[in-house]
Parts: sequence; structure tokens; C-alpha cells
Amino acid sequence: MIRSYKGVKPTVPASCYVDESAQIIGDVVLGEHASVWMNAVVRGDVHEIRVGAYSNVQDNSVLHGMKQRWGVYLGEYVTVGHSVTLHGCV
Repeated sequence: MIRSYKGVKPTVPASCYVDESAQIIGDVVLGEHASVWMNAVVRGDVHEIRVGAYSNVQDNSVLHGMKQRWGVYLGEYVTVGHSVTLHGCV
């Protein structure tokens, strides 16, 4: 599910794959050909989340920023393995 938060909608290019069970929320930008898999959560509610081109967020992983501190910034061709939590990191 892709949904806005406080009027900010995620940017998800048509080349991306987002599984129907994944949650993409708020200030999130996915790069071209990025993918977000089963039950993953990418929460751009308290800070921005940026996922580089060709990167993938695998099953059950969570990306979440730290309020008034850091977002999450993934480069290109990054793999976030299964059941990983990334909380405010570059």
C-alpha cells in the first residue's frame, strides 16, 4: 500500500516493484527499478526515506527515520536483507 502522511505522498516510479502487502508511507522516494517486498514497511512519517536505484528492501524489513535527527538514505544497488530494521541511518 502506498499512502500519504500529513499531505506528503511517496514518490514511486513506474519501474519499481512494491508488493501489495508492503507499506510505503509519507516522505519516501524510491529510485528507478527499486523494489519493496512482502510485509516490508518504509515509514517516511517523522523524517525522509530515500532508496536508491536498483536497491531492494526484502521481506519483513522496516526503514524508519529518527524524529528531528536522521532519515534513512540507501545508495544504489543496496540489498536490505530479510527482517532488517534500519532506524535513522545512511
